[in-house]
Amino acid sequence: MLLTKAELELGKFADKQASRYAIGSLAVDSEYTIATDGHTMVAVKHDGYEVADFPAIEGLTPATPNGEPILVEAKAALTAAKALPKTKIPSLQHAALGQSSKLYVSDGHNTQTFGLPQEGRFPQWKAVWPQNNPKAVVLLDAAKLRALADYFAKVGKDVAEVKIEVFDKSTAVQFTGQTADGQEVKALLMPRRLD
Repeated sequence: MLLTKAELELGKFADKQASRYAIGSLAVDSEYTIATDGHTMVAVKHDGYEVADFPAIEGLTPATPNGEPILVEAKAALTAAKALPKTKIPSLQHAALGQSSKLYVSDGHNTQTFGLPQEGRFPQWKAVWPQNNPKAVVLLDAAKLRALADYFAKVGKDVAEVKIEVFDKSTAVQFTGQTADGQEVKALLMPRRLD
């Protein structure tokens, strides 16, 4: 199985508490790579590149999830993401997942390995993913959403909570929070058109 940089960077969302070992790892199942800290969960679908597309590397025995996801050390995933070569060769823009949860990164000549075997049981992530139809669907600009989230986090300091209200697909999404001094802060973000 090959993992993209986007999948490897999910390590940012893994739980950092040692007592919650399994969710301190990424989970790689047959369709997705998943990370959670117990509050945020992110899943990235595999892009379809296969280990057969990756250079032959001595010692690499590809790993394939067989019913249970394979756990990958979050720190190793982040380090592997940084080590991916800047190349136009698509297969080299991936890390290969080997046995014992090891990640292999190659530039076609040199290989680096990252990770230690991980143990534990990752949560049944599909069971917590909403199955019902949503009340409203909006398309938001990620950069503008990030800017708002950063602003609320900065002015809110220890009380940085944001209430989000979605009215319909074409009305502005409303964000309400407060500064560390208790001032109310409101923001609107216009959705993009869903076609």
